[in-house]
Amino acid sequence: WEEPPRTPREWAEQVVAYITEEVGEPCVVVGQSNLCTVALEAAALDPEAVKGVVLLGPPAVEALSLDKSPEAIAKVWRIVGSPVGAALFRFARRKPFLASFSKKNLFANPALVDDDYLDVCAAGAADAATRHAVFSFVAGTWRQDYRPLLAALATPTLVLSGSDVGAAAAAGGGVGRGEEGQTPPAPPAAEGVDRTSIRGLLRWFAVWRSGREQEAGSFAQVGRDLGLDPEAKLRDYQASHLGGTSPVPRLY
Repeated sequence: WEEPPRTPREWAEQVVAYITEEVGEPCVVVGQSNLCTVALEAAALDPEAVKGVVLLGPPAVEALSLDKSPEAIAKVWRIVGSPVGAALFRFARRKPFLASFSKKNLFANPALVDDDYLDVCAAGAADAATRHAVFSFVAGTWRQDYRPLLAALATPTLVLSGSDVGAAAAAGGGVGRGEEGQTPPAPPAAEGVDRTSIRGLLRWFAVWRSGREQEAGSFAQVGRDLGLDPEAKLRDYQASHLGGTSPVPRLY
């Protein structure tokens, strides 16, 4: 690609433009996972257009406490923007991979990964050009220090975060956790959160073939980004938002 990866700020500018030019009245902006950074940027960009923010399963504050260097982002971008990246995207949008990855990394109850969910995922990735947006976030454009923004954010904000993530959650495990009965490890320091690498990215797409089945491995980076202790995660958001003066977020 000749075009550089887009940042959450650039996506937020589009969100605000849509609100002001198309909706015509203040809106509540909802973000999910690392797209929560777009919702935060939109609220900071135009507090009058964004009357509220809902963060669904946001990254842990630790993951939003570091600035990834432009050089590190560019290094990943050169790979994902190459034919190798295009091949990875074509593979990852296949339903067998989407089902396996979602069951192992995203859903506490794997039985909820049904055909309706997979159809939505596959339809969203049908146009290969959409990988530019996906890989912009994989490259780490959202990895910025958002603590100053959170501290100054006066917009009403609701944080919703699940207590368990991943197929092992039903048995007491989950992404970033140990086996059943083990205590979750302590959250890593901010500088240890982002371990995205070319090798790690390729490992994300590790495949074991059994007949025509294609499976995805567990992706440890998901656990590091989402936070290893959901209660501590929400306390961190409460402490960061308006210097700890905002209401305590609820855990769902």
